[in-house]
Amino acid sequence: MAGNAESKEIKDGESRCRSWRAWAQEAIEADFGRVAAFQRACGVGADGERGYLLLHLIFTAGAALGNELFYIVFLPFLFWAGAPLAGRRVMVLWGVSGYIGQLLKDIARLPRPSAPAVRLEHHYANTEYGMPSTHAMFAFSLPLALAGLISTHHPHVGLSDETLWAIAGTWAVAMTLSRLYMGVHSTYDVVAGIGLGLGFYAAFAYSSLGATIDDYVVSHAPMSLPSAGAMASSLAAHGWHHPAAAVVVVSVVATAAVPYLNGHAEWTSTYADTVTILGAVNGAHLGSALYNAERDAARALTFGCPGAGCSGVVQSAQAAGIPVGPGLTALGLLARTLVGFAVLAVTREVAKAVSLPLCLAIGRRAGVVPRTGCPSLAKAYAVDTPARLFTYTAVGCMAVAGVPHLFAHLGL
Repeated sequence: MAGNAESKEIKDGESRCRSWRAWAQEAIEADFGRVAAFQRACGVGADGERGYLLLHLIFTAGAALGNELFYIVFLPFLFWAGAPLAGRRVMVLWGVSGYIGQLLKDIARLPRPSAPAVRLEHHYANTEYGMPSTHAMFAFSLPLALAGLISTHHPHVGLSDETLWAIAGTWAVAMTLSRLYMGVHSTYDVVAGIGLGLGFYAAFAYSSLGATIDDYVVSHAPMSLPSAGAMASSLAAHGWHHPAAAVVVVSVVATAAVPYLNGHAEWTSTYADTVTILGAVNGAHLGSALYNAERDAARALTFGCPGAGCSGVVQSAQAAGIPVGPGLTALGLLARTLVGFAVLAVTREVAKAVSLPLCLAIGRRAGVVPRTGCPSLAKAYAVDTPARLFTYTAVGCMAVAGVPHLFAHLGL
């Protein structure tokens, strides 16, 4: 009897879920006409002809600002330009919001726009669900957090608060509207993304969450968050005292949990994007736990601001025992950027070349992957996922620890 009752409860839950999804899908499909109207107002033709040149350039740039590749390129730059604290905290926000947002897509399983809207982006739109728009979510969390962190912790950058918030606002608006212009999200997707983004931003900006995680990773301070503190204590009890152990455990568990949390949904590129984000964030914090980025960043403390305006920052760095260098010039920053990205490109290719065959061999030995041939779904979960996690962990760790160490040896 108990088994029948439990089975009935599960079926009722699935029925309610289908009912909610049917209602949401109907509302979203009714919105496709509004997406098309926005595109026509921007000059996009019904045959997919691009819109007015200026708007097309703005929205194309806005779309690029939300891609994982952009953040993997941009966030290391913060560490190399002397803003490691902002880099770490924005990466935590990126990781948490990206994980939840991408997971919600595979749980909701709601469609992206179709006719009369025209899709101007095709590289992933046919392999992902739509709700919520993670571009809109990132747009209303990451630039806002970055502006606040630079204003508060990195005044040596030399940008006024008004300039920082103007950049953040322009970034957010261009990135969000690009989803409608490109025809890849409904207005409901965008509104949901904005709401989630503001929620994540508020959670990090107006709580001690970001500072607590940062202090634990960099300074090895005890975790004040109950669940995280319990996990750290448990790892320490087994001899894993270093924060790097907790960083690795969290990322691996989070990656492995996705198929269970989304109800073993059909494979989409959303999961691959999630693993890319988790790998990069994992690597950056692993590197931060192993390497004190502030010491390297001290060399850049005077970059871009008047000497008098940086005196307080330099004095506090000296008081903390951080050796302050002569300052980073624009030419020095360019050299760092070129060297850094070259190293990251090589790291990515080497890590990928090593991890893919290794994961395939392990999968076959464990019986997860057939000895001959490999079904695409099995390969995606058992081979590509761990290989991707390893690859971008290596890239993130190299960006935060290896590359700055190289800068010190090269005198950059």
